[in-house]
Amino acid sequence: MRRLALLIDCENQSGRFVGELLEQLEQEFEITIKRAYGNWRSSLLAPWIPKCRTHNIMQVHQEPVGAMSKNAIDQAITVDAIELGILGRVEAICIVSGDSDFVAPIRRLREHGIHIVGANIRGASVSQFLVQHCDLYIDLSGQTAQEPQSASGDSATPDTNLDYVGRDWTAIVLEALEESPSGDGWLPLSAIGTHLRTQDPSFDARTFGQSGLRDLITTRTDLFEMIERTPATPGATPLPWIRKTQQRPPLDHRKIQW
Repeated sequence: MRRLALLIDCENQSGRFVGELLEQLEQEFEITIKRAYGNWRSSLLAPWIPKCRTHNIMQVHQEPVGAMSKNAIDQAITVDAIELGILGRVEAICIVSGDSDFVAPIRRLREHGIHIVGANIRGASVSQFLVQHCDLYIDLSGQTAQEPQSASGDSATPDTNLDYVGRDWTAIVLEALEESPSGDGWLPLSAIGTHLRTQDPSFDARTFGQSGLRDLITTRTDLFEMIERTPATPGATPLPWIRKTQQRPPLDHRKIQW
């Protein structure tokens, strides 16, 4: 797994869902560095302090420059990100902020082969310019602390986010399947997920009311079909593969023998 540095702009973000963010990152990366930046003398950051202790995040104090500390924090994160990436201490960096000021350092880091993850955890509005410059963007801004309950007491299915501004996910999946190297039209779900995040870093299945890509795919049986294939490795777990739904010719009643 790639080593990742997590750098959080605490004055731009809320810490309410930092635990959920860490869980997502740990599925793909080894988080070796965790830093939270801000003016830690400010009472506004008090809610962050127990979060940093719980998740072992180092607090990096940044004195305000003039009346504002925003620029000083952005500069501190930028310097640390470039140092960590170019010196080879990590292979991936996650910047938790919605600020487009990070686009320039992100471009430089990607030139050096650093995988860039952006994240928004219930913070300020996010620049779409920033989102498009990341390899992956995780948006937890719409998350709620507790799933809504239906009248019967069961967890309700989250509503589809009609404000989603990314590309049509079905078009991206179809594009990947058309380029399938397998020859039979099938692609592993993991490859489709990688293609989706490459084409639209802001993609998240939860935006469409589903817990993951597999569940989202199954909502469109008119477009996709799924099977499980077991790898040749002994004891391997079956993995889902996807292809376009095969269109069957209409039934010709004239050829039916009664």
